Amino acid sequence: MNMAEELKNNQFDLVIISPERQFYHAPVERVTFRTTEGDLGVLKGHIPLTVGLSTGHCKIQIDPNTVHVGVIHGGFAEIQPDRVTILVDAAEWPDEIDVERAKRRMKKAEEVLSSAEAGDPAIKWARYSMLKQMARIEVGSLNEGN
Repeated sequence: MNMAEELKNNQFDLVIISPERQFYHAPVERVTFRTTEGDLGVLKGHIPLTVGLSTGHCKIQIDPNTVHVGVIHGGFAEIQPDRVTILVDAAEWPDEIDVERAKRRMKKAEEVLSSAEAGDPAIKWARYSMLKQMARIEVGSLNEGN
């Protein structure tokens, strides 16, 4: 068996869809994303599983030398041995993220948290916004060198 055949045998079909678009669809070797229980890495042959997603990075390894990283926001993933389907509220590539805007939003969320009183509904929004902006800043910064 040659390297190309072996590589293909290690791949599975990955589909990532948001309400706005098909974010990604191609064969991959591995995908790693953040679930509500922590980070999860999936390889071909994974046991069937459905998981809720949290906001965080999504690392897509096409082959040993090619990796793409994006941000996904909420949703769920259905994992099958030869296919992973991820339905998300939103998804972004690094070049789609305005890091400075994310930093401003992060600062605003921090201000809300520091001035909010216990039980204030704004606390929940501010915590979610901070989580979202941290992920956006981390992944968006990958594009700053380009």
